[in-house]
Amino acid sequence: METERAAYQEFTRHVQEQVSRSAGQQVRVLNVLEAPGLSQDLYRDGIHPSPNGNTYLAGLIAAAIRTNEP
Repeated sequence: METERAAYQEFTRHVQEQVSRSAGQQVRVLNVLEAPGLSQDLYRDGIHPSPNGNTYLAGLIAAAIRTNEP
């Protein structure tokens, strides 16, 4: 599991660098899999969020947007 986590973290770092380079500015990538409180019951089939999962993800996104406001 630790090897998979390290590979995922390296992948997300790479994605953030590539997107930032393409955009010509620093871009933040929200790493949902690292979010506290994330659990399998927030997904209806392991991939797609349930209604509760949608609410949880919306809260994460809103918090991330608020932390980037001037």
